[in-house]
Amino acid sequence: MRKYPVLCGVLFGLLSLSAAQVQAAEITGKGFKAGFSLADMNGDAWDDEFKPKPGFALGAFLTFGLADRLSLQPEVLFVQKGSRAEAGGWTCAARLNYFEMSILLMYDFTSRSKTKIFVSAPPAVAAKFDAWFYPGYEGETTMQDFSEVKPVDLGLTFGGGVGFPLGRNSLIFDVRYTLGPTNCCENYSGGRVSIKNSAVLFLVGIGLQSGRFTRRSPRRKQAGRRRRRPGRYDGPARLAIRAWDGRSPRPGRSSLPGQKALEAGRRCEPRLDRRR
Repeated sequence: MRKYPVLCGVLFGLLSLSAAQVQAAEITGKGFKAGFSLADMNGDAWDDEFKPKPGFALGAFLTFGLADRLSLQPEVLFVQKGSRAEAGGWTCAARLNYFEMSILLMYDFTSRSKTKIFVSAPPAVAAKFDAWFYPGYEGETTMQDFSEVKPVDLGLTFGGGVGFPLGRNSLIFDVRYTLGPTNCCENYSGGRVSIKNSAVLFLVGIGLQSGRFTRRSPRRKQAGRRRRRPGRYDGPARLAIRAWDGRSPRPGRSSLPGQKALEAGRRCEPRLDRRR
């Protein structure tokens, strides 16, 4: 029982470290992912007759840039896990639904290319949504509450993927393997057996255009306000007309600077016509 406080302490440290990194970084990507899972349960009470059970996965993610090729990607997925078996006329299946929260450290092999090739690493925390057990015999199946499943399951995630440009967004293909190093059930068969989750996820995602959530610094805002895109008719003649509109000078002032500016603008008129 002492290992659970240690694991919680390690997880809290990783979350604190990631939060500190996120505050110093900016969002470089966000989007949605969906796909299917191929889950299995391994342990003392599950023999070779139990096979992986298919399910689906759906969620969203954010990507924070840490370095040129290194990024941090928190994501939340709804994942179906479990296992199934058939022997003679008996059937047995377990369906475990989780909200899986992962903080993936990602490394991109092609930082300057539009096509991204990346790998990702752990950790992951899964919160139980519900769990059901389906025993059956000769086609008749009953549904039972699998109350022995723990409310929280820790996991290690390893995977990789490829991202392709899709207009202003990106199309992402992600494959990952999640391994549960701890027992996901308590008091099962009197607590004498240990059952661990494992799953392979095949995900397809859409990465939305980055930059909308990034905060611009005050200096950038001021520079953007000062910067003015020149118009089509902002030539020397136009500027001269703006400097002197042809009206008579005020009393006590000479109109010579305005006349010189207007003459300089008229000499540049043929050049502006040729450019057009």
